[in-house]
Amino acid sequence: LTNLQTLHVQENNSITDIALSYLRPLISLRYLDLSHCILLTDDGIRYLSVLTNLRTLNLMGCKFVHHMGIAHLDNVTVSQ
Repeated sequence: LTNLQTLHVQENNSITDIALSYLRPLISLRYLDLSHCILLTDDGIRYLSVLTNLRTLNLMGCKFVHHMGIAHLDNVTVSQ
């Protein structure tokens, strides 16, 4: 799975902050759609900072994710 470049898990009410920690081995990931995963918070988004190839992150409908959670994601286009 380390070669995976695109992952869509939108509208999944089972995705939590801790679940995002399991994405860390996906070092080739370039696009991640977490839209409407309503349990996510700024704390969980911080786990994504190790994904240095990530370029696009969809967080539309994630009402508990704010600027503070995404501020440390360098070179990532974030949709909210």
